[in-house]
Amino acid sequence: MAAAVPIVGTAAGTGKLAGKAAKALPRPVGSRMGTETVQRAMSQAELDNIRKTGVLSRTKPDGTFLGDKHYVSDAVNSRANRARQRLALPGKPEVRVTLDVPKGVFSSPTKVQPKNRMLGGGLERTAPGNLNIPVTIRRVDKF
Repeated sequence: MAAAVPIVGTAAGTGKLAGKAAKALPRPVGSRMGTETVQRAMSQAELDNIRKTGVLSRTKPDGTFLGDKHYVSDAVNSRANRARQRLALPGKPEVRVTLDVPKGVFSSPTKVQPKNRMLGGGLERTAPGNLNIPVTIRRVDKF
């Protein structure tokens, strides 16, 4: 299991993250705030990066910014193709990862709209993409 690590970006004093203004989490991270458990369907490479850094990040190691939002779900389907359909993913995920994240960072669940020629219909939760969100990996399931 990976350990949770402090936030990087503005909270660490760097000011900017891949050309976008980095923001601190809405509330201080700490034991007083608590955590919640979410799941994310992802590639093995993304999992490796989370294990290495301890954070969900929308920035590649080369500094390329990947998008404006983080996406998670309260429950990702156990079959890769079904997870792809319900979450309208652009490709087939390789792993389903169960994570502990700071409570209050992600939105309430909303219905996934059709995209990437997928029907959607699952539930997703989002957080701003310019946050590096500290996580603890609880479980990894290969699809």
